[in-house]
Amino acid sequence: MTTTAAEVPFSIGETTGDSTDAALFEGIVDGAYVVVCRSLDDRFKRRVYLNLPAAEKAAQRASERGVDVAIVLARLVPVRTGWVR
Repeated sequence: MTTTAAEVPFSIGETTGDSTDAALFEGIVDGAYVVVCRSLDDRFKRRVYLNLPAAEKAAQRASERGVDVAIVLARLVPVRTGWVR
């Protein structure tokens, strides 16, 4: 399901909580790339990118710094949906 920016209304206020929008939100946020880096002192860092080229660039930069790096395709799942009005 593809949604254009014109189809996504946004305003500030309280959440409507309309569950019929759940499928729309899932289509918008599905398919993110998580770059996971393990530093030399065994700490993990992760960043979420919404497109593969950006994730690849981040992974390349991390690799050049000498850390272990992986790109993981992730699914973002809305916990609560509803428009903010």
